[in-house]
Amino acid sequence: MPQAGFLFNSPLHMRTVPATLVQEVRESMRIPPFAVFGAHNVFLETVKRGEYDATTGKSTIILRLYEAFGGHAQARLRINGSRFHVSGVSLTNVLEEAEEDIGLNVVPFNVDGDVEVKLDFRGFEFKTVKIDIDTEGKHRHV
Repeated sequence: MPQAGFLFNSPLHMRTVPATLVQEVRESMRIPPFAVFGAHNVFLETVKRGEYDATTGKSTIILRLYEAFGGHAQARLRINGSRFHVSGVSLTNVLEEAEEDIGLNVVPFNVDGDVEVKLDFRGFEFKTVKIDIDTEGKHRHV
């Protein structure tokens, strides 16, 4: 089962946090920064900074998702708006080169500024999603 392999290959890492930050950490852990809904067969496998952020001066987050059971899926990727000011979302290839701007599929989710992206998957398909982050938090247009 993919879940068992994923858990086996994702060991728990423990870190210590200064006592002054404990409450802030607890609050931030209640709502995950990224979550997948609507498809039990789609897994969020990778979360990382964009490969070219240092050279382009942009702040991006790369997410890799995949369909694990060989079926079709319509998943919703929710991005926590209280943590990130999303200025754009696009699909890329594995080298993080833009393939499709999916800004039209991005909908505001709630008053907290959460963003939801609709993604369609074929059997065993991988998708790489690039999220452009507005680090100044001034321009929120998706």
